[in-house]
Formats: sequence, C-alpha cells, structure tokens
Amino acid sequence: MHQCSSDPSTLEWADELLFVTAKSERLTSRGVEQITDPILSFAALRDSLVKALARTNDLPGNVGFPEAVQLLRDRRILLCIDNLETVLRDHPTSFDDFYAELPPAWRVAITSRVVVNSATVIPVDSLAAPAAKILCRQYLAKRGGPRLMEGTLDSIVDSCNGTPLAIRLVIDSYLAGMELDAALRTTRENVVAFSYSGLVAALPDAAKDVLECLFAASRVMSRDEVGDLLELDADQVADGVTALIRTSLVTRHTTLEAEQYSLSSSVRDLLLRSPIRPDLRQRVHERLRNQEQALHEIAESASADQLAWDFVPESAPNYVRAMAFEACRAMRRHSSREILLRCLDRVLQQLQRRERTPVLSRIAAHLYGELNDRAAAIEMLRQACSDDVGDAAAALSLAEYLREDQKLNESFAVSEGLIRDGWSDEARSSYGSVNRLLKVHWVVAIWLGRNAEAMAATDSWQNAGKLRPTMACINVSASKRVLEHCSSVVDAEALIRKMLTVLDAVLKGDGYIGFVAHETLNVLEQIARTAELFTLSTESAFQVCSFVDEHLPAVCAVHRVRAIDDPTVVRWIEIFQALDCGASENILQQERWVESLEESNDPALAEVGYVLVSVYAPPKGSVGATRQYLFARDKDGQEYYVPRRATLMSQEQFAALEAGTRLMVLPRIDTEEGRAIGVRDALLM
Repeated sequence: MHQCSSDPSTLEWADELLFVTAKSERLTSRGVEQITDPILSFAALRDSLVKALARTNDLPGNVGFPEAVQLLRDRRILLCIDNLETVLRDHPTSFDDFYAELPPAWRVAITSRVVVNSATVIPVDSLAAPAAKILCRQYLAKRGGPRLMEGTLDSIVDSCNGTPLAIRLVIDSYLAGMELDAALRTTRENVVAFSYSGLVAALPDAAKDVLECLFAASRVMSRDEVGDLLELDADQVADGVTALIRTSLVTRHTTLEAEQYSLSSSVRDLLLRSPIRPDLRQRVHERLRNQEQALHEIAESASADQLAWDFVPESAPNYVRAMAFEACRAMRRHSSREILLRCLDRVLQQLQRRERTPVLSRIAAHLYGELNDRAAAIEMLRQACSDDVGDAAAALSLAEYLREDQKLNESFAVSEGLIRDGWSDEARSSYGSVNRLLKVHWVVAIWLGRNAEAMAATDSWQNAGKLRPTMACINVSASKRVLEHCSSVVDAEALIRKMLTVLDAVLKGDGYIGFVAHETLNVLEQIARTAELFTLSTESAFQVCSFVDEHLPAVCAVHRVRAIDDPTVVRWIEIFQALDCGASENILQQERWVESLEESNDPALAEVGYVLVSVYAPPKGSVGATRQYLFARDKDGQEYYVPRRATLMSQEQFAALEAGTRLMVLPRIDTEEGRAIGVRDALLM
C-alpha cells in the first residue's frame, strides 16, 4: 500500500487508494489493547468507507453507502481492508453481498486469515534479513533511539523472524528500558499468543475440533482417523482440514496412500496452556484408550481365518481394526439394538470417508443383518466383494445370505468362485470356514438339481479327514434328492443301502454330531415315504430296521426338535415295524420297541404339572468332565434345565444318565422367556 501511494505509475491504473482496518485489538509493547469503535460488521465497514471517501471527494452530507458508490462509480479506487477475518468470522456469508455493491472500476485487496471465495490468495512472507535490518534502523531513527551494533541488529532480526510487528515491539520495549534479551523473549511470546488467539478465533468449529484431536492423539493422523475420533462426516473433516492447511497451525505429511497431519511445534504448547474444547479433548483421549484396548484384545484373540465373518486383516489401519473389532464384539455379545445402531453409524461414517474398505463393508453388512435389514446387508456384502482388493469372508457370507433368500444361481456362482480360488483348502482356511463353504456350495447345488455333481465331488468322503461328516452328509443329501424322484424299486433300494451305509459309518466313526443327526432324520423320513410307495426287499428292510434300532434313540436325543416320542418319528417307526425282514427278525417288533411307543406318562404326576422329557445333553461331557446339570426336551421340543439338586440321585447316579433317558420333571414358574425352563423336581422313569 505504501509503495503504491509513493509510485507515480500507480496513476496509470488507480485514482485513489483507500485503507480501512477491521482490527478489534492491537498488540503493543504494553500488551494487547482494544481498539476504540472497531469495525465489527459489514454495515460498520460501509459507514467507515463513506467517511473516508467524504474526506477526499466532494460528497453531499449524510450520503449513504449506495449513493456514495453510485457517485464515485467511475473513479478507479483501490480499497484495502486489513484484518477482514474479524468480520468474516461473525458474518461469513455477507462479503459476497458487500462485494457485489462495488463498481466494476474498483479493486479490493484484503488481509485475512479466513479465505474469501473466488479471491486470489497472495501469501505474505517474512522480510528478508537485509530489509528487516533496514526497518530496524529506520524505526530506531524515527523513535530517536541510539544506533545498534550489527550483531545486535542480526539478533533482533533472527529472533523476530523478519516480522515487522515483532521488530517494532522489540525496539519499543528496548527503548522503554527493558533489557534486549527480555524484550526479545517477551515480544516473541506476545506475538505468538496474539497471532494464535486471533487465528483460532477466526477458524470454523470443525477446524478447532481437528486441532484438539491432533493435540490429544499427539501423532501424525490421516483425515479418516481424525473423522473417526471426532465422529465427523467426510465433509466436516474436509472443511476443518482445509481451513487449517492454509495456516501455520498444522504440518502436512504427504505419502503415496494419503495425506496426514500433525500440530506445528509451537502450537502444541499454546493448546496446552489454552485449550479450545477440553471436553472434546477428553472424549478423544477416551476413544484412543478404547482403541488401544481393542487392539490389545485383537492381538490376543484375533482370528487368522480369512473366511471368518469377523476376520480383521492386519494390513488395515489400527483405528479401522479397532472399530471392526468393537462392532464384532457387540454382535457376539448380542448387545442391545441401541448399541448395534451406534456401531453401525460409526462404521457407515468411516465408509463415507474411506469408500473402498471391504472389511468395514462386511462388518456393516452383519450389523444390518443383526438389525433385520437383509436387503441392506446383501448390498453391503456385494460392495465388499466388488472392491479391487476383494474380501473372501464377505463373499462367503454373501453366498449364505443369497441361499437363504433363494437366489440360488447367484449364491452358487459366488461360492464356486471361492472354491475355484482355493478357499476350500484346509491348509488355507479353518475347518469351520471350509465346512461353511462346502455346505453352502453343495446344498445350493443340490437344490438346483445338480445332484450328480454333488455325489461325484463327495464320493471319496472317507478320505476327507475332519471334513468326513460334512462330505458324507452332502453325498447322502444328494442321494436323498435322487430318491425323492426315483420310480424304480431297484434304484431306490440301491440309494437306500448307500445312504444307510454312509450314515452308519459316520455315526459310528465320528459320533452323533448335530447336523449329521439332522440329515439322518431327513433320510429316515424319505425312506419311510419310499417304503409306503414300494415293497422293499427283505434285505433292504432288515438294513433299515437294524439302522433304526442302533441309531435312532441317540439321534433323537441330540436333535433339537424330533424326540423319540415325537408323533412324526413314531409314525416312521410304525412304518418300519411293518416291513418284512424275511428270515431275519424285524428288531423293531421286539417288546422294548413296542413299549417305548406307548405313552409312559404317569397320569397322577401329569395332573400336578409334571412333564415327560428326554435327556439330550447328559451330565458327562465329551471330554469326560461331569456337570452338575443336564438338559432335556419334551415332545414339543421345549427345553428344560435340570440341576442335580432337583433330583434325589447321588453324584454317581446322576453322572450315569445318558442321552435318551426319560424323566418326569416339574417346571419352575419363574423362568425367563427364551431360555430353557428350570426344574424344581425330577424323577427317573
């Protein structure tokens, strides 16, 4: 401004230079002083401009701003407004209206820490050392001070970093009698604090929150991590960061993957002494502590199985891993709907900031599933699978969701892709995940009528190691589907013999596993239907009856719905009892089977509330340990919890109870809904 006013060439493009300051306070050697009648609004700025123009132009008295502008519209005026951020901070949308009122011939230059839309930004650098020393000499001469040695001038310029205001304040303090070192120290502190307070006051709220977040974290952070800790969406984080990177408050660190930010060294001490939002700082500290705790738990318990629904890759940023882990923990604990919704909101906010994050898309899908929004769950799983990186765990979950929704062709295509990529290899995935993958793939294949493929793929089930039961059940299920549509008794009997042989080997070799028991009952149901349609040979009839005699009681004991006295099961047994086994005795016609089908409920006990149940989870566990309780079911599938203290049995008698044992139990009336019914008394039948 000074150079323009003293340069004759300025007349070539300007007729008048007008300077107005919008400062509300100023820094002096005596500290911060308030300015009398500061300009705090654009209305005050207009009034100040009119007064200044009236002194240099022939304007009528009491002229308003619109009239003054109209009268001087042809004048080439350079309007300089200092410290406009003071007004912009409180009236952020008013500058455009003010600027639109100015004539085209006018030009505007402003100084502001707040960026003005569509303005050309010219950073103001510090003075170079030679120019700063000249300024020192001129100011000393103007104030009547003594000449200083070159070394002293160099010390002032270096300490003040070439800042004119700091140079003036040092000389003012020095001439007022303060030691030079003390003047330099005091000025440096005052200038930094004054500039910091003015700058922070002009920042938007989001920028202030980002500053507090960077202070609390005390490390370099990305926008995504800042957004997660502050619970801000992508636009809010962008607004805050954009405002900060135009200042000296933060330092930008650029990598190939993302921009990261940290506090400038001098700002940290200022934030320590003058917090902007202490409550937010405390919340960020708490979020960071929770994040560290989650990372510690991940290190101890995280699954390395890349097909697991809750798998969190180590390559993900720590805050993403912690967020995913906390959401998975909430789902595993069957947390309340409110907690699940909070987890979902947090994950969705992060997805808005990091669009291509498959693990978060998968976690969001399972949260939607827990909240019974299947459509959104499937969409999120598709999003996770479509990413360039891909997510095998999301693909497996997607195949299962699609199967449940009867979108069979799409489900089969997804699971087929996983098998083609080698995910069915136990060396690459856990037993549980491979089991899930094989089940969803081949069950859907069977539903699609691809029974021959399923049988061919599982004919060597005996060599499948831990997957023997799964592969055997797939083979049996495919055979059962073929049997449903079989019109030849010869072919039907061949399928029956094959299925019973496979199930017999699995039940004897691998035990009465839940899904094997389920498949066994499905097979017996189909055999019962076939026996009503065809007359089975005596050999086939004998194999069926022998299988039922050996395995049905134990199978029903572990099944969740079908007890041995279930009417449907009783109907099957009656059909099998009628089979002709030829020279061999039909073992189901023996007295023990006939008696077992008769109602064994004691009418007297039933009248006072006792219920007949069958034990399905005996006291002795699979590893030999004996519990002090058992679980049983009635004929309707209702579960009962029977502690030993509810019986008159000794420890040895109670431990000897086996699956299938019948009890008469008296239910409690104070049992919680959805849980096994407690028992007050239990009698052995």
